[in-house]
Amino acid sequence: MAQLLLDAGFSGELAPKIHQFIVFELLWSVAFFSIVWILGTLILSGIFHYKHRKFLGIALGLLLVADLGRADRFWITYYDYKKKYTSNPVIDKLRKNAFEHRVAFKLNPFAGGTLSDPTSPKGNIFHAMVGSWLQHQFPYYNISSLDVIQEPRMKIEDKAFMEQFTPQQNRPEWNRYARLWELTSTRYLLGMTNYLPVLNQQLDPGRERFQIVSRFDFDVSNATKLEDIAVVEDSSGQFGIIEFTGALPKAKRYTDWIVLTNQQAALGKLADPQLDPSKTVVVMDTIVKPPAEASEENDGTATIEGYHPKAIRIQTTGSNDGVLLYNDRYHPHWRVYVNGESRPLLRCNSIMRGVKVPAGSHIVEFRYEPPQWGLTISLLSIALGVWIGCLCLIGNKRRPSSSSAAAEGLKT
Repeated sequence: MAQLLLDAGFSGELAPKIHQFIVFELLWSVAFFSIVWILGTLILSGIFHYKHRKFLGIALGLLLVADLGRADRFWITYYDYKKKYTSNPVIDKLRKNAFEHRVAFKLNPFAGGTLSDPTSPKGNIFHAMVGSWLQHQFPYYNISSLDVIQEPRMKIEDKAFMEQFTPQQNRPEWNRYARLWELTSTRYLLGMTNYLPVLNQQLDPGRERFQIVSRFDFDVSNATKLEDIAVVEDSSGQFGIIEFTGALPKAKRYTDWIVLTNQQAALGKLADPQLDPSKTVVVMDTIVKPPAEASEENDGTATIEGYHPKAIRIQTTGSNDGVLLYNDRYHPHWRVYVNGESRPLLRCNSIMRGVKVPAGSHIVEFRYEPPQWGLTISLLSIALGVWIGCLCLIGNKRRPSSSSAAAEGLKT
């Protein structure tokens, strides 16, 4: 088995340890199974008297606790949650008006490439720290990230969108990353600051819209675990927050749009360098007609006045009819209201959501309102169970006991 592990790529030091662990786990399993088999045989044989039932129950309970406790102790980790979720200079900067932008750590949200060197000592710490932030601090402080931490089943449209805006072997255009961040409102990147020239020269040539807004480093003195590592601002730090000024805002009003209902055609148009996403939005619904005249400049405004993950309130104004784009994931369970009146939800820029708005000043609200059929079925099931239980209780009360039935029979 150890040789098989070596052939599979495990190191010569690790393979024997894995083999030893497997053997010991097998022996423990055989031991517990044997004890359970012996107890089961004794119970079925009737050797235990009725008065020993408490002893037997305690013994089985202790056996269960010993088995599960030994098996689960490897996966139980204790930590101080207050310390775990404590903010730091990086989180403080990113959570300021966090609903207006996204943050990215990976180049491709579904892959492992980053703006850092994970083989260096500090690079390894950086990867571990940001990985922890993405799963803990980011959700806790409502910081939106483009990176996908867990998604076992990727949606088809998401897969097509990401493949369109990431370099492929037959299409090594690195500037597609910049277009991905532009369309998804990804304003901040986390990585090593020495990657700044690469970003400006290869991902955004001629425009150079990447800039460093903050530098930081890690203090690992007296640190025994990840939570003990301190993040400190350092003007000469090798890590930093890199701002991409070309990212679209979360909410934007357009007076020029293109209607394309085909997914591939829409993605091709969005990837076209001739298209300026800050001036034109792609709408994928036929209920919206193209504008009569294309406008070179968008004269409207859109301001997020209230934000909750399931309810967004936007104030928008404009002298012409337009399309309000909200750069967040499209889903049919979202509902949109303009001045309190329900309006059709639009699918914009392939995976984002929007709404057609008339000229003037309006309040637009996006609300997540999924159907309640699941809750209805659960409530009906509970009510049915209570009703059946009541019938059983009433039936037992009405049914005469065997002794009273026999007495009635003797009387008759």
